[in-house]
This record gives sequence, C-alpha cells and structure tokens, in this order.
Amino acid sequence: FPESYQEDLMKLKEEHPKWIFVRQDVNLKWKKVIAGESAEDKNVISNSKADAYKDGYWGQGYSYASDEAIEYYMDPRNFLDDTRVFQFEQLTFNHSYHTTGAVQLMLKGTFMQGELPGEDMKYAEAFYKVGEALKVSPFHLASRVYQEQNPGTSPLISGTYKGYEGYYNYFNIGNDF
Repeated sequence: FPESYQEDLMKLKEEHPKWIFVRQDVNLKWKKVIAGESAEDKNVISNSKADAYKDGYWGQGYSYASDEAIEYYMDPRNFLDDTRVFQFEQLTFNHSYHTTGAVQLMLKGTFMQGELPGEDMKYAEAFYKVGEALKVSPFHLASRVYQEQNPGTSPLISGTYKGYEGYYNYFNIGNDF
C-alpha cells in the first residue's frame, strides 16, 4: 500500500487482526476517473451537504456532485475506520473466508436465516453457490438483498406477483410494475 494509507491501515489491523486488506491496482488515471464520474447525471449529492460539494441543482433535494465531492468519496483514505472502510470491500469470491457457515452467520436474525422458498436449500447455501459460480462475494449478494428487501415481505419476492408468477425479484431490478 502507498505510504499515505499505511498508518490508518495499521490501526485497523491492530483493532481487527483477522481482517484482510488487499491492494487492488485498477490501472486507471485519477483525473480521468474523476472526469468520467463528473459526467452529467452520473453522480448527485444531497442538498444538505456543504455548497463546496454541489455543482448545480439536479432536482428533488439533490444537486450534481462537484469534482471535490467525487474526489473525496472515491478516495479510500477518507474512510479508513472500522465502519466506513467496507464501502471499498473487495467484492470478488474468496474461498479462504467465503463459506456457507459465514454467510449463515450474516443472515442470522433476518428473513433469510432459513430455507429458500421452493428450494431444498437454505438462503446461505444459495448465496454461496451463486457467489462461487459468478466469482462474486456471497456476503455482498446477501447484504444487498437484505438492504433491498428487509423485512422480506415484498410481493416482488413471493413468486406470486400478478403477471410475474414464478419470478423472485430480490434486487428490485426493473421495479416499474
């Protein structure tokens, strides 16, 4: 890791010795990334944020994000604490810590702690299998479904929604019906 990351990462590692930090080189130029993210309608920010983070009114309580806001939120060094660092979590599958048991622990106390409706497996097993097959973190998949569907009572995930029988839309994709 670059020197500008090391002090804060070492603090996190001391507090959480089992956490694994992996440097990921994306081979992109910072200024080009910021310019791409600054394209109109690509990033908006709440009007409650400081004026320096806004670059013109977008609508419905939001403004276009300024380059300064985009740079701030895309720089992991601004979020190296034990809560916000997870927005930079590596989302690829890793056999060393992605296990069905670990996914089951994540799902404890949620509507997904038990059996997957209509299947002979638990939600944890399904997230694990899908994550492994697609090389995506099953933790990420499970947490996104929880974010979209908590408490799990939406008719969109019932498989019985009129006109869409047999479909289970856990991610609210194309939710215009």
